[in-house]
Amino acid sequence: MFRNGSRMTEPSVPQPRASMFAALANPSFAALWAGTFLSNVGSWMHVTASRVFVYDITSNALLLGLDAFASGAPMLLMLWGGVLADRFDRRKILIIGNALAALNVAILATLAFMDAVEVWHILTISLFNGVINALISPANQALMPDLVDRSNLSNAIALNSVQFNVARVVGPAMAGVAYFWLGAGWCFATNAVSFLALAVVLMTAAIKPTKPREPERLLPSLKKGLAFLDKRLDIKLIIGMAFFTALLAAPMQSMLPAYVKEVLDRPAEHYTYLVSAFGIGAVVGGLLLAARERDPQPWKAGLSLTALAVAEIGLCVAGNFPMALILMVIVGMMQIGTMVRLGSATQHAVPGHLRGRIMSFQTLAFRLGMPIGSLVAGGITAAMGEAHVARIFLIYGSLLLVAISAIMLLRRRWQVHYVAITDEEAELPEE
Repeated sequence: MFRNGSRMTEPSVPQPRASMFAALANPSFAALWAGTFLSNVGSWMHVTASRVFVYDITSNALLLGLDAFASGAPMLLMLWGGVLADRFDRRKILIIGNALAALNVAILATLAFMDAVEVWHILTISLFNGVINALISPANQALMPDLVDRSNLSNAIALNSVQFNVARVVGPAMAGVAYFWLGAGWCFATNAVSFLALAVVLMTAAIKPTKPREPERLLPSLKKGLAFLDKRLDIKLIIGMAFFTALLAAPMQSMLPAYVKEVLDRPAEHYTYLVSAFGIGAVVGGLLLAARERDPQPWKAGLSLTALAVAEIGLCVAGNFPMALILMVIVGMMQIGTMVRLGSATQHAVPGHLRGRIMSFQTLAFRLGMPIGSLVAGGITAAMGEAHVARIFLIYGSLLLVAISAIMLLRRRWQVHYVAITDEEAELPEE
């Protein structure tokens, strides 16, 4: 039975540890893993080039936050994306979405090659691709259990995090070289090609098709997802942790160009080294989880978020570039460790016919938190003056400590227990 939204059961017996790369033994997952890696490298090249370009020509931290906001603001459409992911073939959704994203970025690359790109062009393309991303993200999240067995699901999620964060290291590093020697246009063009490459992989990989379901209007379909969520206080707390991670931790990356230039007294493009340091920490954190944890343990995220908040505050007082690099490695380990745990926990707790909608709620919480936090951070920094940008890390880190402490206290007070559904429950048809 459920109490306060979570079923009261005895803790599950720990299962033996799986191989660190167990999920890659599945050819379809391995192909998609490689294709997604290439796409993420291109995306990080794009993000890095656009942020450096914007700050180089404007020296305005508010516009850095506005660029992040433009890509994340359409995330409310993710709720519709969740409905689409539960009603239509998820692979087809992803193919169409990646093809449209390639077209958008190709337009921006063309403008850059013509030396005609302006800030509003970058903001507009960020907005358009934000819409596409919102509509296809739930399908991407929900596709994972269609590729691997549930016994390897946590491993697959961790490995996906690893490839994303290896791309976070490789992409900015490549962007730094390409931007300096070739210009922003080549960074944008590489991203367009990477979107097409992923679309090709999706067309050729052997993926179990989504079972067709009767069409249903958006609101009734969402209400079914919300009705399930209403019974699961454990999942609601997990979504809350994802939101505060995005709101109070992820936005610091949008402020890094200003932080590097104004506080550490280095060229703005050197912020790519800090992004790469974050990526190194994230890769290490993802590999540790892939090797050590087979069952999701969402409440451990409280410890990693506490360490993340302390490291974020440390950036405010870091007096030199090497110390900032070390702190960014810690931030990467803790942030990605948190998101892998939370994502794996939700995947293990939701039946297949609701997976797109429930994952859309969690992804929406994270993706909405990022642009809101980034826009507020940019506004506060602009009001204080870019020379005081380090204070934003102190403010956000302190608020994150307060938020995670409140969530952990509520969990204990309400006696909330996390419950993973069984394999049989995962395959139950929609009523």
